[in-house]
Amino acid sequence: MPDKVHFLFHTKAIKYLKKLNMAEREKTLGLIKTKVYGFLYHNDRRYLTQDHYFSKMGMFESTIYYVKIDLNMRAIISVDEDPIFEEVRVNIYAICNRDSLQREISGIME
Repeated sequence: MPDKVHFLFHTKAIKYLKKLNMAEREKTLGLIKTKVYGFLYHNDRRYLTQDHYFSKMGMFESTIYYVKIDLNMRAIISVDEDPIFEEVRVNIYAICNRDSLQREISGIME
């Protein structure tokens, strides 16, 4: 179990969050954190999805997932565990609607 979890936001995710009002922003961040904590501490894989285009990058296993925030919204994240320092870094690359998910994933994977 990791002692510390650090959430890091990339430019696209910050840009999307700035468009939301404060209540929607807090709700979105809360849902992302709840689903990531469920994945880390309870192995709850219901909301984090790792499709076939994420599964391997060369000879390394990919740590990139997308999180289903609600019916329409998705967040593209990576979950990187550091066993030496017992911490986890969660990079939030982008938050988008499900229609533009594939395009965002392609941009991140390049």
